[in-house]
Amino acid sequence: MPIVNINDAVKLNLEFIDKDGKYINLSKTASVVTGIPVLVQNGQNIVDNIKQDDPAHARTALGVRNDGTIVIVVAEHIYKQHIKDLKLAQVRSILQKEKGITFEKLTIPEALKILEKHLVNDNVIGQNRTCRLYVKPWM
Repeated sequence: MPIVNINDAVKLNLEFIDKDGKYINLSKTASVVTGIPVLVQNGQNIVDNIKQDDPAHARTALGVRNDGTIVIVVAEHIYKQHIKDLKLAQVRSILQKEKGITFEKLTIPEALKILEKHLVNDNVIGQNRTCRLYVKPWM
C-alpha cells in the first residue's frame, strides 16, 4: 500500500446514492464530514462504545483497501417516510398526537425533532448505504 504524506496529491472519487438509489457524482467536492462513534476498528466490530446507544445520528465507517484506497461510508437513518415528502396534513396529524406541546410556542427545530422521532425507524438491524467516498492516492 502506498504511503500518503501531508501535501501529497490525492484523487477523489465521490459516489453518493440518494434515497431512490440513484447515483450522484460529487467528485469535484473538496471537503468531507465524518462522525462518531467508531463501529469497526482494525477489522473488529466495536460494540462497547456508549455513543452507539444514541440513535440520533448517521453511522460512518472508514477503511483502507489493500490497494491503498481509503473508503468512507455513511449510512443515514432509515426513514419510514422522509420529512421532505410529507404533506402539511400529515405534519399537523403527527404534531397533534404529541403531548405537552403548545402550537403557539412551537419552534421549527422543535417540530423537526418531533417529526424525526415519528419518522425514523431506529429499530432496524443494519442500515441502507446512502453515501460512499473513495480516496485513491496518486501513484
